[in-house]
Amino acid sequence: MKRSLQLVAAALLLFGCAFLGACASYKATPQAIFDLGAAAPSAQRDAGMPPMAVAEPNVPPWLDSIEIYYRLNYANDHQLRPYTNSRWSMPPLQLFVQRLKSRIAESGGSVLSSTENASNVPLVLHVDADDFSHAFANPERSSGQITLRVSLFNRRNLVAQKTFSRQATAPTNDAAGAARALSVAGDALIVDILQWLSALNLNK
Repeated sequence: MKRSLQLVAAALLLFGCAFLGACASYKATPQAIFDLGAAAPSAQRDAGMPPMAVAEPNVPPWLDSIEIYYRLNYANDHQLRPYTNSRWSMPPLQLFVQRLKSRIAESGGSVLSSTENASNVPLVLHVDADDFSHAFANPERSSGQITLRVSLFNRRNLVAQKTFSRQATAPTNDAAGAARALSVAGDALIVDILQWLSALNLNK
């Protein structure tokens, strides 16, 4: 009986050590943190762009997080899956709006956030996001995909609205490739937005 108890105790001790070791290994797994990378200098300038405010982005609940999501379109394009141990540094549309504001400023415009003292700035740009994800056409081919609806208001009056969509091929089929592809797609989409704003002739 004593021998049996000793064997049980030894087995429990080994199990406990293995469990703690597994927990320690799990906690030690590093997390990769991504953003949209350093912005390249913009060659586009439009000194005639009037001052405007940029509102906080309006996003679906799944995009209001730091998860990096992907879809296996060849299996089920309705299912969003988060990458394990990889995250954005902040919700991705916040990263995008930061880049957009920088680009507007670089293009010669003055930009404020809607939370700043922008009461004397009648023009407000609103960004509504539909998609900001890594999509796999098949196991070997994937791309970053962004779809946004951008609305320009003059106080409460809608001036113009347009839906923009861009995608860029991912260099690798993982979270790092997703971040790189979404950065490229986002920069191209910002160029589209700036060209659209410029074509509105807002200073007339």
